[in-house]
Amino acid sequence: MPSEAKSPGAATLREARCGAPWRAVRARVTARVLSLCCAGGVWLLAGCGPNPAPPTDADVRRAEALRPRDAQLAAKYERSCLLCHGVRSGAPLAGFAPAWKARAAQGEGALLAHVREGFNAMPAMGLCTDCSDTELRQLIHFLIQGS
Repeated sequence: MPSEAKSPGAATLREARCGAPWRAVRARVTARVLSLCCAGGVWLLAGCGPNPAPPTDADVRRAEALRPRDAQLAAKYERSCLLCHGVRSGAPLAGFAPAWKARAAQGEGALLAHVREGFNAMPAMGLCTDCSDTELRQLIHFLIQGS
């Protein structure tokens, strides 16, 4: 039967044997792959919305003064978090809701993973090598809520 596969008009052996059904399957697979690629592109671009308004001087002064209520947690915050999250920097400002809205929407698990492993310019563990997961969660909550 090899001569049938080479007959004029048959692009491939598969098309020679299957004909139109194979072309329909290939078209559906191609359409599905393209739709998944487009959906992935939209998902990636969803985070590219407008940046929140920058914090005002009053927001920065408030962040500089904020501390967790628990004294031990406050000491760890001052040692590890305040340097970046209490001043104007690339890090989201403590208690500044517009900067935390999209991050908080990722969920506690994603934020905890970012803190543990490091993310973008943030170092692993946020430089708090002696923080437990519970303390990291408390610090994340503090940074988002500002209280």
